Amino acid sequence: MLSGLPVGIASTLTPPDPAFYGREIEPVLRPLGSAIEPVARMIVLRLHDALAVPRTRSLLGCLTDLERDKLVRRHTRYLRTLASARLTPTRHLEMALRLGRLHAEIGIPREELLVALSATLKLLREALPGTDYGHAHYILSQRLVSDIAQQAVMYQVLQDSRASVLSELEQVVRGVTSNTDLLSQCARVIGELPEVAACSFLAPDTTAAFQWGCMAGDEQILSEISAVGVPDLAPNVSHPSCIPWQAWSTGQSIHCLNVRSDPRMWLWQTACCSTAARSLVCVPISARDRTPRALLALFSRSPGGFDSPDQRALVRRLQDIIGAAYSRLDGLRDSVDATRCAQRNRWAELIRADRALQIYYQPIIDLKTGHIIKAEALARLRDGDKVIAPAEFFPGLSAGDFYEIYRRGLHLALTQGSQWIGAGLKFRIALNLPSSALGDPRYLHATTSALSMTRFPPEMLELELLETDALPGGIDVRRALEQFKGLGIALAEDDLGSGHSSLNRLSQLPFDTIKIDRAIVRLAGADVSRALRFIYQLTRLGQSLGKNVIVEGIEDVEMLNAVRILGSDAAQGYVIAAPMPAENLAGWVKTYTPFRMPATDSPVGMPSRVASLLLWEERLHLLLDREAEQTRRVTDIPTPFPFDGDADTHEALIAAARRHGMRSAQYAAARANLLLGLCCPEASAHRRQLSA
Repeated sequence: MLSGLPVGIASTLTPPDPAFYGREIEPVLRPLGSAIEPVARMIVLRLHDALAVPRTRSLLGCLTDLERDKLVRRHTRYLRTLASARLTPTRHLEMALRLGRLHAEIGIPREELLVALSATLKLLREALPGTDYGHAHYILSQRLVSDIAQQAVMYQVLQDSRASVLSELEQVVRGVTSNTDLLSQCARVIGELPEVAACSFLAPDTTAAFQWGCMAGDEQILSEISAVGVPDLAPNVSHPSCIPWQAWSTGQSIHCLNVRSDPRMWLWQTACCSTAARSLVCVPISARDRTPRALLALFSRSPGGFDSPDQRALVRRLQDIIGAAYSRLDGLRDSVDATRCAQRNRWAELIRADRALQIYYQPIIDLKTGHIIKAEALARLRDGDKVIAPAEFFPGLSAGDFYEIYRRGLHLALTQGSQWIGAGLKFRIALNLPSSALGDPRYLHATTSALSMTRFPPEMLELELLETDALPGGIDVRRALEQFKGLGIALAEDDLGSGHSSLNRLSQLPFDTIKIDRAIVRLAGADVSRALRFIYQLTRLGQSLGKNVIVEGIEDVEMLNAVRILGSDAAQGYVIAAPMPAENLAGWVKTYTPFRMPATDSPVGMPSRVASLLLWEERLHLLLDREAEQTRRVTDIPTPFPFDGDADTHEALIAAARRHGMRSAQYAAARANLLLGLCCPEASAHRRQLSA
């Protein structure tokens, strides 16, 4: 088992502590081992009945009586072996890795293993009280803890294997030129997934009968299944209870958790039961028109296969990759799409060509000092005299292209950053990290390698994860981010307010910085008060979680001053500088003069006044809450008002707040009148005249 582990994983294995094995502990452990023999089965049965965790319950529930009895016997034998005085560290390690691989492949979450561990220890102490086997219980508990730790290694092996296969699949589908080639190559690559015993594509022929196509994996499974065939799709002979037919007609992946007990497997039951296949999923593959083109059948050697949340995410990813390839092949039959394909291939060439990939930089300033604290590295492609921005070429890139941009771009940025540090210019380099990197070990390796080769200080590098990217399923996201953090670099959540963030994502994941999306700043063009309210609340949220807050997309001095008033830490945008080639940045930094902001207590422009109003309103809200608690009037309304203006309008605002509350329609109307006076004094004066 150890020889089959990847070198990187095998080298990091921590073998079980030898203190809990060997002749020295045999006299202590032998009585407990003997006592467990007659009660081990009872403990296992109680454990299976007591476990209420979702995935484990689902798996136990799909077993037949014979399968459950077999599982109980194997579990009992495993528990007795763990309690054996003759168990060696090497044998225990091999056992744990083998079991860990099984648990990972059938999708039992690691946290459910910990629940099972706790329940097992409790049942052991109840069946065999610690007063009789005190130290022996301790030894067994340490073996159980070590067992779970070693099993977790196989979860990482499985995640790495999945990431590698998905990366290879994305590369392969880019080069295929026909549907047959597509299915053949995909079957070959998907068959390398550890949890896939066999895979095959099915598609209907001209008579609406399914035909088995490209296959990979266990030859016995494929031989038995393909010999049986699949029912026709013709309406008069269709079989809606057949799993392939259901997947084709609904466009949804259909799971069979146990081929022995699922009545929908009536056609394949005999064939599957004579082989190692125990469960399967049929996945419809569709192109842009959403019409199914083929079915992908994945077979597992274990009941419950492909049904855990991370496995369902894996199936969806396979579905997306192959479906996108079908769409591309459809496009090859159209001259317009063929041109686009040629353009995408050209971009892929440029990414890998010398000097075609260029890095532009946009400075970010500290809003308290006005000094430059970092520069964001932005990819550009040079094709002759033309410089291509990411918005144009990013949509046409594959996962492999994005990895190349990251690898080559990071090395280039850190090389340039090291040169600037040598010239006495110290600021952080910020670079985008695609969310797919969290499930692809190549990115971590590329980051480690670039830091080593360029000798760039890790603390001067910040990687930005786009909020618009959904985090990949099937991986431990926090652990993946912590691996990057372990290199000594900082992490930022980019484009906050534009996509997938939740309070849990912000609070649980180890980001040092959040960047408020420029789309929120653009709201100021239509409703400056709404935009600044968003910015203020996101700033407070980020800072309350211990993060630095940067506001992107600032294009004028007034908005720059407004976000400073609201307490944001830093800003980025064209008012500071447009993205510039690397060769221009050093000169710009040397000649840059920090912004001189007006005093906070004397706002001049509209955005600054609205920002001051938001802070004033927060103090007013707190005072009114105090009034309600103390049931008496409070006269210390926050004064002076944050800016000059019509006194009657100010008083009307305060009166509406005190009489009706700050969430009332009356307060909203008084506030709207105040804002009207700020942006258009003439209109406000005319309204007052009409009211009089």
